[in-house]
Amino acid sequence: MAMMTPASHQFVDLKLREAAEAIEKSQSAIAVKKGYVNFEMAARILYECRTAIDRETENDPVIGHLKTAAVALAAFNAGDAAASVQAAMRSIKAIVDKLPD
Repeated sequence: MAMMTPASHQFVDLKLREAAEAIEKSQSAIAVKKGYVNFEMAARILYECRTAIDRETENDPVIGHLKTAAVALAAFNAGDAAASVQAAMRSIKAIVDKLPD
């Protein structure tokens, strides 16, 4: 099992933070209908993933958290949030592809 290096932690955190910021910017740019929660839920999923990953020391659990987040994001891949959620899912896939397992 490969260990998470500090550089890997920083890389993963940066990419997840960038994805969350892109979702928040998209939300700000669109007049969101009352009760529409896709943006908030997607940002929360990314935050929770970042929090879970902070405690990990090996790549396998990190990859598991990332894949779980991608599956959870798919539920909010619709409407006005679709483009930013899809971008976040692509970002997660790119992170997983870069981490050795």
